[in-house]
Amino acid sequence: MGLKNKHMTKPQKILGEKAYQIACGSSYSGVNIQGAQLKDLLDSIGTPSNLGSGDDKVQAQWVFQLGKDRCMTIYDWKNYNKSLNFVDDWHIGSKNLKTEEITEALSQLFPDGKVEWFLERDYLRT
Repeated sequence: MGLKNKHMTKPQKILGEKAYQIACGSSYSGVNIQGAQLKDLLDSIGTPSNLGSGDDKVQAQWVFQLGKDRCMTIYDWKNYNKSLNFVDDWHIGSKNLKTEEITEALSQLFPDGKVEWFLERDYLRT
C-alpha cells in the first residue's frame, strides 16, 4: 500500500529522550483506539517509545515521526488506577498533521485491521 499523501513519510518510531523532544507540542487529535490492549499494540508496533510521564498522566507512549516537525503519538491518558495491561482506550496525539494523515499513518501501522480507531465528533483537523 503506497502513501496517499505525497508530502507524508512513512511513520518512523522514535525511542527514548529524542521521542520526548519530537512529541513536545503535540496534542490530542480527536482520534482514539478502543478495544485494543497493550499486547495488541506491542504485537503491532513494538515496545513503547517512553514509559511514564513527569505528571503521571501517561504510562506508555509511542512516538512516530512523519517528516520534519510532524509527529503522531499513541498513549494512554489518565488511567491512574488501571494497570497498563488492562488499558483498552488509547489516545492519538499529533503535531502538524491533518486528520486524514493521522488515519493514513494508523493504516500503515496496523495494516491487518486487528486494531481499529475512530474519530470523535468535532475534532476534524483540516
